Amino acid sequence: MARYFDSSVLLSILLEEITLGVFDDRLIDIIVAKKELARCRTLDAVHLATAIGFRENIYPERLTLCTFDQTMKRVAKRLKFHVLPDIRR
Repeated sequence: MARYFDSSVLLSILLEEITLGVFDDRLIDIIVAKKELARCRTLDAVHLATAIGFRENIYPERLTLCTFDQTMKRVAKRLKFHVLPDIRR
């Protein structure tokens, strides 16, 4: 049976999970090292590089990336991210 939440409760839960990061040399190193990111727009590449750094240093379990941008989805799949909504290409 599915569980339903009040949207304000769900938003509060999600906001508690947000972690702020710093745009630093490590992020730039990831962008330079991951050639796949060249296929993305600038902010998409920054978001993916941040997710890579997060996955490598803070949260090694499988991360899920959510985006409706088809290019970002394809690049994220190449970088071994679980992507929602799912694509079949």
